[in-house]
Amino acid sequence: MIFKNISSMQKAAIGVFLSIGLLKIAGFLKDVLLANYFGIDRNVDIYFYALLFPTILFNLFSASYNSFFIPTYLAMKKEKGNSHARNYTSLSVYGIAIFLLVVIFLMDSILLPWIGQINKSILLSGELQRFLYYSRLASIFAFFYLLSNFLSSLLQAEHKYKQSLYPQMAIPLTISLFIIYNHENRGIVSAIDGMVYGAVVYFIITFLIAYKSKLITVFPKKENIKDFFTNHGQFFILMLVSVSSGFLSFIDQHWASQLGDGKLSILNYGIKIPDMFSEVAGMGLGIATFSHFSQWIIAEKKEEIIIAVQRLIKWSTLLLLPLCFYLILYSEPLVRILFERGAFTSKETLEVSEILKYYASVVYLFIPGIIAARVISGAAKNHLLLIAGGINIVVKIFLNFIFIGLFGLKGIPLSTIGMYIIAICLLYYFLIKEKVFRLDADFIKQWGISFLFVAIVCCSLFLIRRSFIFHNAFLDLTLGFLVLSASCLITLVFNHKFRFMVL
Repeated sequence: MIFKNISSMQKAAIGVFLSIGLLKIAGFLKDVLLANYFGIDRNVDIYFYALLFPTILFNLFSASYNSFFIPTYLAMKKEKGNSHARNYTSLSVYGIAIFLLVVIFLMDSILLPWIGQINKSILLSGELQRFLYYSRLASIFAFFYLLSNFLSSLLQAEHKYKQSLYPQMAIPLTISLFIIYNHENRGIVSAIDGMVYGAVVYFIITFLIAYKSKLITVFPKKENIKDFFTNHGQFFILMLVSVSSGFLSFIDQHWASQLGDGKLSILNYGIKIPDMFSEVAGMGLGIATFSHFSQWIIAEKKEEIIIAVQRLIKWSTLLLLPLCFYLILYSEPLVRILFERGAFTSKETLEVSEILKYYASVVYLFIPGIIAARVISGAAKNHLLLIAGGINIVVKIFLNFIFIGLFGLKGIPLSTIGMYIIAICLLYYFLIKEKVFRLDADFIKQWGISFLFVAIVCCSLFLIRRSFIFHNAFLDLTLGFLVLSASCLITLVFNHKFRFMVL
């Protein structure tokens, strides 16, 4: 069998992929309803702009705390036992809650009014109060979501991947229900209402799972509070690293808002589909691999890490590059079948599909970067990520300035592609220096073979797309997907029979 020899980490990744896939499908239903009921206009622009600041909070705390907490928790559990680790985790919940409340208060009282004042292109007179109202509601969502994410990190450290992911379904499902039943009374605010209530439900479920699994306690011992402060140095470094990704989102959203009414909405809808695939693949790999990388680094098994990273790169090349090409070829029917109804018109389909084409390649580029970042975090070398994040900001601003001037809104995804390529080269340079990755001749040969297989799959897709056009979005997408799936499967079977690559 093709998958007979896959490792435990790959099995975990497949399980996480499926779980996140279901979660993202539920999330995508929310996006389809949003497009259907509200379309593209100034009010939707303000909604997306208001969500930018909770997004910055997610980037600032969610990924950084996950990267910090899992190796810290595992090391403490190994050295001091389950009881000490449980107490440390419980103190962390209270500490994070207080920290988040302070940050959100400062953001709502100082940062948001200032941002509203400087962006005159999107927030005309009378619209600032609406922006602040949307943002403050979204801040409540951010508080409960981030606390829940911390508890999810704890479950992931214990390899309880499904229990950490399925409760998140409460958020997109609640948003969808609120949009359907309350859009006439609350307008687009109904979506934010659903976010808040969904996040509260998510927190309650994850807390109960962690409590019943005896991973946290409601009344931790105060004498262990010293551990909370002494172990959080790496977290603050990671938080500074995460500033870069949050700032990158702000740069793109702010720049898009300067290009005219509706441009911010077009950018956000255009990135939805690639973002869904990259998050499924990236989060799946990140969640499933990080605890393994951390354990291997603690046990000083560097060769295990090298082999795992090489195999993951080959797998992602074989499976994700053809998917990127599929998204480029079928961007228009994909947007049409998903979004074009109600307030979302055929003109907007063409505009959004153009942005989707450019963002499609990010699905593949995101994966090598997330793998490298997880290895670096597992090794507690987070200062290297801080350097890379600073370089990313400089590169993004420079490329945005050039490409937006030349190509308008399309310049934003083009600059993102350029930034990812430079970031990947830098991160793998760090990995090679730390001796946890090798570009040896055997790997380069096998990686090259994977690109050859990908070229064959892409040629098949291109020929089918040119030869069979049904003028029916569903039939076009279905035929393309069947060809993509069959070509990838034949490639894997062919490789399994003749052993061109070790997967």
